[in-house]
Amino acid sequence: IGAGDAFRQPPRPPARRPHQRHTVRRHEGRAAIANASVKSQKVTIRRAADMRYVGQEHAVTVDLPAEVFATQDRAAIKRHFDEMHELRYGTSAPGIFDNAEMRDRIRMMFGSDWMPAGQGGGRLQYGAAAYFPGDSRIRMLRMDGRDYIAISGCVVTVCATHRGLVLIRADGDEMWARLDEGGFSRYYGHGPAMTGARVSPAFIDSAWRAVERAEQSA
Repeated sequence: IGAGDAFRQPPRPPARRPHQRHTVRRHEGRAAIANASVKSQKVTIRRAADMRYVGQEHAVTVDLPAEVFATQDRAAIKRHFDEMHELRYGTSAPGIFDNAEMRDRIRMMFGSDWMPAGQGGGRLQYGAAAYFPGDSRIRMLRMDGRDYIAISGCVVTVCATHRGLVLIRADGDEMWARLDEGGFSRYYGHGPAMTGARVSPAFIDSAWRAVERAEQSA
């Protein structure tokens, strides 16, 4: 063996593509679940990517549909990222609520209360939409180990007594809301965790207090 051969680095194995690495981790995860002392009834696999624009500090977690992940469709991945980025860093509450990904979910959460009672809506005099005008505050809030988009606002003409808060989990799958109407609080929720169950006010109340503390210290 020549001197050059003695110090030559062995060739590196070819790098796995993202979907190949995911396949390995999926098998590892299933094996870990199978060997766990507590047996599972259902296994859910989700695919996501942490993405950011060049020069940005914070990444956005983007859930990717299975077909997009498998085909590595860069245009589709970019589209999902752009939509999530707009949702997370939208310039106004109305802009977020009218986002194509959120429009139907927001209105489903509030139901008939989205519109004022006098316009054929539900129980609210002003309707939920009026609680979040263009100058509503938007911030990131971490609750129970998860990131939420917190949108706080009030009805412009009666801001002191009619205030609201919407929490949107960073992946968009879960939403909570509280609306105060003249001293009476109403609670709303939407997402898999709330299916067939009443919305507990404890979580949204703790978020409400966290937002109040953030606003006081701002």
